[in-house]
Amino acid sequence: MIEEIIRNTTSICPECLQPIPAEIYVDVSTDWVMMRK
Repeated sequence: MIEEIIRNTTSICPECLQPIPAEIYVDVSTDWVMMRK
């Protein structure tokens, strides 16, 4: 499931709905996926 989230996040920004380059961080302890633009 996390892989799917990462793919969706890297392809389209959930805030602006535009394709953007992004760095993804996954917090394993909480399963949070963080994005840095």
